[in-house]
Amino acid sequence: MQIKEITYGTAEYQSLLNFRYLYLRKPLGLNWSHDDLLDESKQIHLGLINNKKIIGCCVLKILNSNTLKIRQMAIDKKYQKMGYGKKLIQYAENYAATKNYKKIIITARMGALDFYLRYGYQTEGKKFTDVTLESIKLIKDL
Repeated sequence: MQIKEITYGTAEYQSLLNFRYLYLRKPLGLNWSHDDLLDESKQIHLGLINNKKIIGCCVLKILNSNTLKIRQMAIDKKYQKMGYGKKLIQYAENYAATKNYKKIIITARMGALDFYLRYGYQTEGKKFTDVTLESIKLIKDL
């Protein structure tokens, strides 16, 4: 198992985008819009690779000099509950800390809330609908 940064625009990036579509968009009956992919070149794409196959991902979006947003995090269902999500979130947090970011925010689907709470994220504000699902904003100071 390996976590690595995937370069925007490469074939590996396209595989990552396909994975994100399969696990995060398709189940909701959504396709990618032009706006969904507009800032992709400015974001950090992390892939969780097992035997040369993407089994997980997340995207880090720079909000300002102090804050990153973790978005589009997913683990292949066959690999959930095996510690891979933990490894991916820790990798993202370590990446943020080494780049001197002080805070991470996440818009989490309610089904993933317990996962993030386990790793020290705290809810902020009320539940809201994001990409058709009930979600909540989470924050963690690094």
